[in-house]
Amino acid sequence: EKKQDESRYTDCCENGEFRKNLEFFVKKIKEKKALPILLTPVVRRNFISQTEIENTHGDYPLAIIETAKKLNVPFVDITSLSKKYFEDIGDEKSKSFFMNFEKGIYSNYQDGKNDNSHLSPDGAFCISLLAAESFCSMYLEWPEYEEFSKSIVLNENINNDVEIDDEYLMWRS
Repeated sequence: EKKQDESRYTDCCENGEFRKNLEFFVKKIKEKKALPILLTPVVRRNFISQTEIENTHGDYPLAIIETAKKLNVPFVDITSLSKKYFEDIGDEKSKSFFMNFEKGIYSNYQDGKNDNSHLSPDGAFCISLLAAESFCSMYLEWPEYEEFSKSIVLNENINNDVEIDDEYLMWRS
């Protein structure tokens, strides 16, 4: 997406390098007899109001979805799922799901951090749940994914106050 960085940028238009790269990876995965799944990116936490997040990924999520359909492979629209989730919990509550913290908490971030693109451990956990929930029913449309889908274990006992380590309090709405 970073047009200003020519060494990394790929265009997501219909015949752009971004889609060609996706096609290449799907082909290579299938050659290994593995089952590919494409995921769109997590929404960035750019609220344009208290309850609405701006689309900062442009046409990249659509390019992923269209490529999955073209190649006849499943996809999970994490962009839409994460957008809905973070909009539902709101601007302030969603802050902790990204790398936003005060100075002095982490030795490698002495000045703190204000990053609304990259996920905190709580955010990664939340997004992994959204993905896992999608994976569980994937076999209904994609029968060849049944073994994979049924191997997903969701812990239904997770609630809003389950601590999984000494530093982070995990919660799920």
